[in-house]
Amino acid sequence: MRSIIQIIIITFIASTLGPIGILSATILPVPANPPQTNIIAPIISDMDESIAIRRRSVAGAIGLSFQEISSARARINAANIDEKSNLWTVRETILEWLSSEEDYFKKAEMRLNADNLTLEEVKNIATDIKKHRSDTYDNNLANALDFIFALEVSRLTDVANDRWHRINTDIQRIERVGLIRRNLFVAEMTKARTMIDGARALVQRALLLAESIYIPQAQIIQNENPQAPTNLTTTEDVVGESETIKEDKPSIRELCEAAIVNLRLGYGEFARISSTVRRIIRAGR
Repeated sequence: MRSIIQIIIITFIASTLGPIGILSATILPVPANPPQTNIIAPIISDMDESIAIRRRSVAGAIGLSFQEISSARARINAANIDEKSNLWTVRETILEWLSSEEDYFKKAEMRLNADNLTLEEVKNIATDIKKHRSDTYDNNLANALDFIFALEVSRLTDVANDRWHRINTDIQRIERVGLIRRNLFVAEMTKARTMIDGARALVQRALLLAESIYIPQAQIIQNENPQAPTNLTTTEDVVGESETIKEDKPSIRELCEAAIVNLRLGYGEFARISSTVRRIIRAGR
């Protein structure tokens, strides 16, 4: 019996817790009017160096864009999305846009790698890329990253929800063997449940807001669970937390950050439960 209890306790605790040319041997006579090559050569050399520096700078900007696109594509592909949902439509729209942007920067790279580019041509390429980023790319990338962030936070809420159910099951098991009195952790588990439900509701709002950006007909609706707190002051109302959002129309990122605050508080309750169980174990030895 004792070994069974020990196994249950261990399982419970575990659940809560990157040129110079070659000199001639013959001395040539100096002409009366020497050619201008020796004077022009340094100028040409300096110009070539300036072109090379600018090309490297533009190449760096293009390389950064490729990295941004690759990272966004990897993150959105890693998300688990129902193919029949509006979120899948948003996903496909973003992936299509990323491919289009990748093609744009590949063409810019080809222009930059052309032979015999003048300094002015390099400057024009840099100007075109800068304008493209400021006109459309930067804003569209920010929207895509906000959507991806919301998907990732949504996954965190799913993990927290699963954790809550596992801990609840473990608590019931150690209650049955008499290690703790019944309902010892009702307050902590209730508070954790409220925080997790609040986080899920906030993420739902964030995802619906993302849908409205990419799908005009998408409507911002309430969470399917009418009992789940959906207002952004949930955290403050429940536990006196001051990290709330003041804007009437919070952004996707603000909604997700508020959800993370709720999750952090929910996990805090799990930590308190684990600490209490540890004390009980030590006291019983």
